[in-house]
Amino acid sequence: MTSTQKWNSIVDLHSKHFNDSEQIIQSIWETVFSEIFGYSRLRNEIEKHRQIRLGSTERIIADIIIKNEDIDIFIVELKQHNMKHDSGMELQLLSYLKQLRLNTGILICDKIYIYDYNIYKDDNEQIKAIIEIVKDNPNGVRFVEIFSKGSVNSANIKEFISLCNISYFNVEKIKDELTSDLVNKLLKEYFSGKYNEYDYEQAVSAFSINILLENSLIKKNALSDTARTVFREDSNIYKPTYEFVLNGISCDGKAFEEHLINKDSCSVNVTLFYHNRQEFKIWKVSKFTVNSNLKGNLASGFLRDWRRKGIVGIKLEI
Repeated sequence: MTSTQKWNSIVDLHSKHFNDSEQIIQSIWETVFSEIFGYSRLRNEIEKHRQIRLGSTERIIADIIIKNEDIDIFIVELKQHNMKHDSGMELQLLSYLKQLRLNTGILICDKIYIYDYNIYKDDNEQIKAIIEIVKDNPNGVRFVEIFSKGSVNSANIKEFISLCNISYFNVEKIKDELTSDLVNKLLKEYFSGKYNEYDYEQAVSAFSINILLENSLIKKNALSDTARTVFREDSNIYKPTYEFVLNGISCDGKAFEEHLINKDSCSVNVTLFYHNRQEFKIWKVSKFTVNSNLKGNLASGFLRDWRRKGIVGIKLEI
């Protein structure tokens, strides 16, 4: 099978077992990782429900751990296919990644969520990609390619998550901008070269043109404020990512702040990441104190109007 055929098989299975129990879902995905992704059950490359001892107790951890020659590669956390993502699911997977010291985790519910865990970031700062489980989704096809046996690579996963986020961000922007006013404007521009304005207005008056969200009776214009609220609350997919580097070594924001506090002044190399380009700047920092707020400074400076400008990430380096 091609990667597209493999992905479409996954979509079919996800739909067929949409309302099934987690026990059935567990069996289905063990088979998927064996038959489609190529991992061997005989060599114990698909380990389920590993137990880990915490103090004097044992607990079940992670539905599936994918391994290569007894080395853990990534964790898969499974939920019923009809369940929507929530913070509890996310924190559960992140705790597994933290305990097993792994970077890559996959959460599967109504959609597929891929996490690139960074130990230097708080849980609410961890970045992830969302894959819609629909046929011929190019991100789904790429998911099959990247996570198949012998292809798992940290750099590729990071790049894939970044590209998925850009794509998801663009789709949401288009949906937010697609209004009845826009459609009416485009129709008027199209017909203005063929007919006079009076005839056009008379013809259009016979129609009611509304943009509706699919499977909803809510008009798009009425949905805008709600959509924007959801857009803000949906974790960190849409928020710019932060990266801090001191002397060539990645660190967290707190360590970077402490470095600035201990310096009377310094120059910070700033890289702003947009959808399809990068921009380099120099930040002259002076009089940074314990009362200063690094992310607050960035929010009011380099990241001001980040959504409108299309900024998806920022890197600070000294």
